[in-house]
Amino acid sequence: MKLSDILEELERQEEELDENIPLEKLDSFIEFIKSIDVESLEFSSKDELENLSKKIESIINKVVFLKNEIMQKADRLSKNKDATTAYMKSQLNNR
Repeated sequence: MKLSDILEELERQEEELDENIPLEKLDSFIEFIKSIDVESLEFSSKDELENLSKKIESIINKVVFLKNEIMQKADRLSKNKDATTAYMKSQLNNR
């Protein structure tokens, strides 16, 4: 697999990460990165290899950021649910 092809695909996927994407897409980004066979990469310069490394690092950082954002939202939803449940129970007990 040519390095330029991988970089092109990573650029495309990184653009998708910048958009509003479904969670399932995160798995496909990770799987694509995992599928890169480093030993059979064809590259013409050290710069190409460094660009690939930077692109992968950039995507991983975005995935981690999105994951953290999702976890924070899930935590807030859970707290809201608990507060709502407690309020509803107190209202039922007051009747």
